[in-house]
Amino acid sequence: MKPPPPPPPLSGPARPSHTQQLYSSSADPIASFGFASGFGHKYELAEQLGSGTFGIVHIAVNRKTGERFAVKSMPKRFSNGGTLEPYYVRRVRNEVDICNHLGRSLNVCYLYEVFEDDKCVNLVMELCSGGQLWDKIKLGSYSEADARRLVREMTRSVAQCHGMDVMLRDIKPENFMFLDKSPDSPLKAIDFGISVFCRPGQYVDVRAGTPIYIAPEVLRMNYTLSADVWSLGIVAYQLLTGRLPFGGEDGQEVSEVYMKKETFDNKSVFRAVLSSVLDFTSPPWDILSGEARDFVQACLNRDEKARPTAEQLLEHPWLQEDLAVSDVPFEATIVQRLQRFGLYGRFRQLALRALVHSVAAGEVEGGGSDGANAQFGDMRAAFQQLDRDSDGRVTYSELKEALQGGKFDLSAAEAEQLLDQVDQDHSGVIDFEEWAAAMADWRSIKASGADWDRYVASAFASLDTDDDGVITAQALEQLLCGEDGCEVPDIVDAALREADKNHDGALDLEDFKAFLSKDRTDDSLALFDSRVSRDGSGSDGSGSDGGGAGSGGKP
Repeated sequence: MKPPPPPPPLSGPARPSHTQQLYSSSADPIASFGFASGFGHKYELAEQLGSGTFGIVHIAVNRKTGERFAVKSMPKRFSNGGTLEPYYVRRVRNEVDICNHLGRSLNVCYLYEVFEDDKCVNLVMELCSGGQLWDKIKLGSYSEADARRLVREMTRSVAQCHGMDVMLRDIKPENFMFLDKSPDSPLKAIDFGISVFCRPGQYVDVRAGTPIYIAPEVLRMNYTLSADVWSLGIVAYQLLTGRLPFGGEDGQEVSEVYMKKETFDNKSVFRAVLSSVLDFTSPPWDILSGEARDFVQACLNRDEKARPTAEQLLEHPWLQEDLAVSDVPFEATIVQRLQRFGLYGRFRQLALRALVHSVAAGEVEGGGSDGANAQFGDMRAAFQQLDRDSDGRVTYSELKEALQGGKFDLSAAEAEQLLDQVDQDHSGVIDFEEWAAAMADWRSIKASGADWDRYVASAFASLDTDDDGVITAQALEQLLCGEDGCEVPDIVDAALREADKNHDGALDLEDFKAFLSKDRTDDSLALFDSRVSRDGSGSDGSGSDGGGAGSGGKP
């Protein structure tokens, strides 16, 4: 499975439109993707969960472990010449690439592995057994407090995707599923088949999405990330009121027909999206809070440039929890930090471990900034609590037990999902440097003193094994994948795309410094759910019926 390609340039005559990218047939024809074979040997299909125009979702049971996953089966579509249809190829690659790109966030349905045979492609995913958000909206059973929790989770999902340069383009209640059937079940985003890579300020020119939820500028086929914010506002309005926001005679008819029959007329919907009055006066707005109204109105501003970003919405008064992030004890943010680390690419994770080593060396020598020393003190204290025999290492099973021991609401599969990236060599043991690389707030360490450049230079020197001032592609492959090399060649290419500032095919200190010093929009802990247990009982690990992957609903 290849990591995603870099987004196209923001401007310039050579930039292809998204229409060309999605629908052109200029790519070399292929008869298969090269994904793994043997799905049927590893999994047994069970009951069907849902179906759509592009695939069918079943439960799949691991034959050895009994773990239950969801599998999205996408029947292959062939052209006359026996090769796969170009749009089918783009659709499958797009979904696989974006799922891999989004990493190990707990707000996104996790993709475990991909198989193919002569007839279809099978995506093995996290099993979300609690049903669609749409089913709960139709019941109309949510209080404002319930709606706020769910909107906060959806906003986190959108903010994380935007921080990773992904525009969802199909935000709707059917594309959010509950992990399990408990009242406080986590909510997860599913189905990235029409999502696209899109940087801030980059515009898309292909109309896509479900008409009821798309933004006005999508109809005009010139839109950017803020179109997702409009769609988020439509879903938030539904959660709070049980209807759509369109007022007036025509808009109200669109709302009533859709909420009762789930049908719509495109022409009527487009007219409502573009020009209907948005109703913020009819009940229950008379009893909802002013903060809730302000939040939804901000999302549903028809001037897309005036809408807040998803990250800004997380700071809206309506979504605030009792404690600001800065007031939360370090131990309560561990799950947030693990999710954040999971969004980083493999080379960034490697570089951060090297950076930890240089910061720790500064501590030993009595140097280092106060900010770095304070952070590392908190991290050491938390690590020592986990290190039961005081040998400087924590076993994978000990850390997994700590995540599921009552403080956090995590299923067994989610705990494994978070920890796999920390124990990258799969030794079963995690040392302090691996732990600290995932836990540290590197943005604050960078801002805390003049030692940053020294830390970075020392980290680069530790990776420059032949001490010649550059890390070549060959050396990078050995660092990332070991002596046997990378099974997926694009791992090295992906690292160079991200870090090779001057595009010469190697990394020098200036490249490395720019790579680590760049401010990232996905660094804020506010983007991630803490999963701190509400009642102190934690999760029993059975939240998703034994764990495993996948999603249900309409593929």
